[in-house]
Amino acid sequence: MGDLDTLVDAVAVDPLVGHPADYHVFHNLIARCKDLPAITTSVVWPLSDVAMLGAVEAASHGLIEPILVGPSAEMKALAAKIGVDISRFKIKEAESEGKAAAPASPCAAPATRSRL
Repeated sequence: MGDLDTLVDAVAVDPLVGHPADYHVFHNLIARCKDLPAITTSVVWPLSDVAMLGAVEAASHGLIEPILVGPSAEMKALAAKIGVDISRFKIKEAESEGKAAAPASPCAAPATRSRL
């Protein structure tokens, strides 16, 4: 195994799939941010299980206040399929992935301070 193989393996692992609930990286992040306010975050085209779960889990831990950008009917159907509630999140309608970036960009603001 080469010097970079270990790093490649570490980066290639999807942190939301197949890891135990005590996966330390996320607990460390949540612990470091627990006293900070949630950051409004555009989540563009969250139409995969991983993308939707990531947004919902980050919101449930108080890290972000998501604005979901994409086709509302498809996002709601996916949320129902995977058993998560997105009813409290703002949704900005976008009919294609290409057009999803346009309504998301006004939601982005330069950071005034580091969260970590």
